[in-house]
Amino acid sequence: MQNLLITGANRGFGLAITDLALSRGERVFAGCRQPARAIDLINLQRRYSDECEVLSIDVADEKSLREAALKVTEHIDLLVCNAGTLNGYGGIMSAENTTESFRNVLTTNAAGPFLRRALFFPI
Repeated sequence: MQNLLITGANRGFGLAITDLALSRGERVFAGCRQPARAIDLINLQRRYSDECEVLSIDVADEKSLREAALKVTEHIDLLVCNAGTLNGYGGIMSAENTTESFRNVLTTNAAGPFLRRALFFPI
């Protein structure tokens, strides 16, 4: 049995990877920003209560990452950096594409994997 930490585990690919890993008998630490709203993930946790722990993790927030790292007391064999964000669904000229929203996308999608790796796999 391996221990996996999966970010963005509440939907899409992250939820599918979490489900697959649990069905194979792996131990999963499933991270997402709002666990209370992650109904499908909560249902997986109920089904695999001994093997699944849901963590509140915002990968763009260093404090959130540090708090999650303190809760993971077991060795992590595999880190799945799945969490990501997108804005500006209306295209490049969309009013949603502000400096702040672009900074959030870069922090989450580019810097987030580095920060997660550094906290969960210290050198």
